[in-house]
Amino acid sequence: MAILPQQNLEQFTYGSIDAFASRFRSRKDLADETIRESLQIIALHGICDPLTDQPIPPEAIEVVAPNYRESLVHQGLNSRERAVLLLLRSLIDAGQLPPPRLIKVYLPEAITPLARALRDWLGEGVLASEYLPDPEDPRRAQYRHEDLCALSFPDHSFDLLVSAEVFEHLYDLKAGLAECLRVLRPGGVLIASFPFAYGKHESIIKARHRGPDLSPEIFGEPEYHGNPLEPEAGSLVYQIPGWEILDWLSELGFSDVGFQGIHSISYGVIAAEIPEVLLLVARR
Repeated sequence: MAILPQQNLEQFTYGSIDAFASRFRSRKDLADETIRESLQIIALHGICDPLTDQPIPPEAIEVVAPNYRESLVHQGLNSRERAVLLLLRSLIDAGQLPPPRLIKVYLPEAITPLARALRDWLGEGVLASEYLPDPEDPRRAQYRHEDLCALSFPDHSFDLLVSAEVFEHLYDLKAGLAECLRVLRPGGVLIASFPFAYGKHESIIKARHRGPDLSPEIFGEPEYHGNPLEPEAGSLVYQIPGWEILDWLSELGFSDVGFQGIHSISYGVIAAEIPEVLLLVARR
């Protein structure tokens, strides 16, 4: 894995729940203190842009949620999304992915700040879509529809697939992971963020898909997360993945499978219960 830009930044690799638990057992009492100190320094000095290293003053940073993984917003990008950009920048700088303007990227989101940032940085090689399952949906005239569980692209179409907060909404996560593998070129990379049950091996199942003509089976209270296309309704959560997702990826044929834990005061990358933002990374 590439080394991230050296600006007061920590990066850790976790290939199993045991490695993760061992690290945080040894520093559990330090997690809250690390988060507090990080926030204090950011409030005084601001952060750096994850792609240009240009300074961002503290007054230009908006704290919009107590979960700092989803907060510390500048130009629409939050802590988690800056972690994605930092990791991607490091892979490109290290030659592990093609350079900007040559790389082919698929992104299953089209109207978010992250999608805009990737298009601005990487150019026309970024193909983005939204999930619009109704063939009569008029928004299909504006946005490309794709189902991550059944993509329309040929095999080996992309160097990179970035999935940000999508896996928890997939009605068939294993099918979605298989599609990620299929459309990536040999050596291609999957980077994914999602709400992660990092204390559990098994995923937390919230709902079960029963076919296109039936309502999902809901277990307990239904959970919905924000959807920019459906801001009032949101998107149903089917599962919160656990560490078993690494086993699924390996069984499908991915290599170098693991989570990258990224924490940076300089770039404003902080999570909530732990200091690090966790990103899934796997190579075809």
